[in-house]
Amino acid sequence: MREHFRGLTEWKSEGLPVTTSSNEAAKLYDAALTQYVGWYAIDSLGGLQGTLISMLKADNEFVLGLCLKLGIDFIASERSIKTDSSFKDDLRRLEELSTKNTNLTKRELKHVDALIKYSNGDHEKATLIWESILLDHPTDTHVLKILQDVYFIYGRKTEMKDCTATVMPYYSSNTNPLTGYVYGMRSFALEENGLYDLSMKEANTALEILPHDGWAHHAIGHCYEMLGETKSGIQHYITRQKEWTKANGLLSHNWWHLGVYHIERNDFEGASKIFEENCLPICVNDGNIFNIVDSASFLYRLKLIDEENENSRANLWSKIYPCTEKHLNDHVLGFNEVHFMMSLLGSKRFDQAEQLINSLDKDDPIYPITSTILDAMLAHSRENHEKAVELLLPIKYKIVSIGGSDAQRSVLNQLLCMSAIKSPNPDHKKLAKHLLIERDQLKGESPLSNLMRQKLSI
Repeated sequence: MREHFRGLTEWKSEGLPVTTSSNEAAKLYDAALTQYVGWYAIDSLGGLQGTLISMLKADNEFVLGLCLKLGIDFIASERSIKTDSSFKDDLRRLEELSTKNTNLTKRELKHVDALIKYSNGDHEKATLIWESILLDHPTDTHVLKILQDVYFIYGRKTEMKDCTATVMPYYSSNTNPLTGYVYGMRSFALEENGLYDLSMKEANTALEILPHDGWAHHAIGHCYEMLGETKSGIQHYITRQKEWTKANGLLSHNWWHLGVYHIERNDFEGASKIFEENCLPICVNDGNIFNIVDSASFLYRLKLIDEENENSRANLWSKIYPCTEKHLNDHVLGFNEVHFMMSLLGSKRFDQAEQLINSLDKDDPIYPITSTILDAMLAHSRENHEKAVELLLPIKYKIVSIGGSDAQRSVLNQLLCMSAIKSPNPDHKKLAKHLLIERDQLKGESPLSNLMRQKLSI
């Protein structure tokens, strides 16, 4: 964990000058950026949010610092400009400050321009501006991390891979204090593109530099998940637990991966234990969207396959719902909507599930995909499995557009498969067999796949 952070002179010497009169603000900017890319909290600074607040107290007109704060707000999807007037005010103030301050560098002005365009829904132009910053400033880790997250949110896997590829030579000297984290970002991007061997290599390089890099451990977790190597995945997480648990921003999600391995092995009791002792308490205590998504997805996977014990999970669903409820009108990301629907269906709030579908933003480019997924989920819960299949099958290869990772979206493949298994349509039974064969090509002889085969033969 870092103790020294870059001040004005150091930022300038690296070719990344920051426009502020406060050396303290410059150092706190580095501390906030480090926590953002490292997924951990510096408790002495009040964690990431406390650091950002202190940074803007040191200089309340620090434009690049405000860009970082608002960019993180967008990525976290905790605030919505549709429902949060103060968020709009913050963005308006950013524009005003960028116009007022004539000393801002071209790089800083581009940061502002990209963020404003992103806030207005012009994601394509925003990413092009962020990419242009990397052409002149490839070690601007602020913009690299934002790009990675935006590409991830919108399911743009190739771009996520390519933007890390172009900057890696500039970090290879290992003099930049954030180099290890960049290897971790690169590793995850490679994994999402199916380049598992290269991903593992880059993740291990990251961990040689920064053993506590939770994102690199997470990338390894994804590789084992996608390859069906659950035993190796469990071993990695258990033997290196002291390292990855330091990344408290990813704590729930790495526990989630460990639990999903147990689900894949049909160890539903072991999975439930991990969920109740780790994922659920984190979700309830902090209400972070990322952790709500994890908890809803975890229980929904169990709901789909371990139906016999679903009633015993009613109390768990009732604890997730209050975390979800406050975000039902946000309508920020299709990926979030899908997981909010899981929470509503798990807690048997079917009327609210219909309301969620009817309240979706029809101007959202991925509205047709999101609404279809939600309709299929509701049909499945109402045991109209034939309808669920007819809705999901035509969009099977378009679901990536809602964002998230392959591992996270795999729950929707499981939904399609279970709906096909339960559908009275004979052609859907044939489809289920083919979906399981397809699953075998990725995961080998999976106990979960075999259990679904057993359900198909009943």
